[in-house]
This record gives sequence, structure tokens and C-alpha cells, in this order.
Amino acid sequence: MLRLLIPDSVHQVVYTATHSAHQNQPMLRNITLTADDQLIDQARKKATAAQSTLNVEFRKWLASYVGSQDDAAVANFRAVMQQLGQVDAGRTFSRDELNQR
Repeated sequence: MLRLLIPDSVHQVVYTATHSAHQNQPMLRNITLTADDQLIDQARKKATAAQSTLNVEFRKWLASYVGSQDDAAVANFRAVMQQLGQVDAGRTFSRDELNQR
């Protein structure tokens, strides 16, 4: 087990990593974050109302946060492909011409 305590002037974060007993399951880390008591209470109540937990909701948020970076890359790719879709070579090429190197 690895435990790392990182103090900060505003926040305190503790990472604890343990290895999974099963190879196909990801290694989970416990993270301790410092936040306003009222926000934590409100978040717990909201998660409970959704028949969930704060841990589950945080994992969903974290996956979404990481995935949003991929969404930007996909949007850039689609924009480039849309621009390239408007390129006109002026004629149709034969199979031999397309396969020439």
C-alpha cells in the first residue's frame, strides 16, 4: 500500500493505493479531499435522494471530467474532417490511380 499526504495552504489531499485481488479490476485509490462542511452535507443528501453515495457520484464526475478532454479532441477531429470533406480534386480517379504510390 502506498500512502502520500500532500498538505496545501487551502486543501489537504491523501492518496492511498491498493492493488486489486483480481487482475481485470482496476486499482482503486482512496482520496481524502477537504471541502466546506455544508457542501459535503448537501452533496450527501443529493446523492442519497438519487439512491447513490457520494463516492459513486464522485467517480461519475471524475470519469466525466476526464472524458470531457476526449470530447474536445473528437470535436477538433470532426471539424478537420468536415473541412477536408469539402476538398474537390476536380475529377474522379481510377482504381489504379488511387493505388499508385
